[in-house]
Amino acid sequence: MLGGPALALLAKLAEVADGPVIELGPYIGGSTIALASRCRAKVVTVEIGGPNLGHELSSEDIVADLRRNIARMGFADRVTIVEGHFRGSDVVSNVVAGLGGRPAALLFVDLMPGTEVALSIYARHLSDTAFVVVDDYRSDIASDKAEWVRRFVDGAVSDGALEEIGVFGWGTWFGRLLPGGREALVSRCGPVPCVHDTGHAWQVYVGHSGIADDATRNTSPLELLEDGKLLGPSHTQHAEIREKGGGRYSHWGGNLWFSASDNRDPRLNGRRYSMRVDGREIDLCAPEPFPE
Repeated sequence: MLGGPALALLAKLAEVADGPVIELGPYIGGSTIALASRCRAKVVTVEIGGPNLGHELSSEDIVADLRRNIARMGFADRVTIVEGHFRGSDVVSNVVAGLGGRPAALLFVDLMPGTEVALSIYARHLSDTAFVVVDDYRSDIASDKAEWVRRFVDGAVSDGALEEIGVFGWGTWFGRLLPGGREALVSRCGPVPCVHDTGHAWQVYVGHSGIADDATRNTSPLELLEDGKLLGPSHTQHAEIREKGGGRYSHWGGNLWFSASDNRDPRLNGRRYSMRVDGREIDLCAPEPFPE
């Protein structure tokens, strides 16, 4: 959730931005409505959907509530909702289609996890001087997320990819691309975009749901590598991954439940994680979409 000053500035930037807006992580539409209220072009927003009953503003169906709130404010014709994971290849294609052949003039990101890789993936669809807004640059509630977001954004500022405007509201970072910043942002690499499950288990989106264990009777061919070495055993029950770890993993749906060989935080243990599918190795931190 964004504080009032951040929402006001978000609306103002949408007004002065010369082009459409990409929003990643609208939840039920507070930031979307602020953007659409002043944007002179289209707002294309990406929401993975599902329920969230633990949120301060709970929702049994996030996308349905998002649509309803946007329509209630009279902005349905200004907003294109793309449902799915921001890293899904179909989602990225639908966002680009929604931009109508124009680069986006503003990118707003509020994701957990994956803010860093999202900035790198979607930067290639921005104009040269686009505004970039990132939530939870500072946060007492989402302190773990804020630490990684701040580290990535500060690095991009230090490298000359981004220029800071300021931090407003409850910790939302505002800035814009500098000359050459788009290319520099695309090439940046953040941590593995994963979240801690429980025990030794971590979860990361890898797509390829058509070949996952739940679709192929426990025979997903996707392989997980750590520093180029195959981990395993694969197809492991999630409870066993949580309890024993040691490199066990499971490709289930579009997600990978996995553990590091040393049972440490895979974002901090200094090791590189990649997946191998059809003979191709893909770094989990790479700024590229995955087939859904």
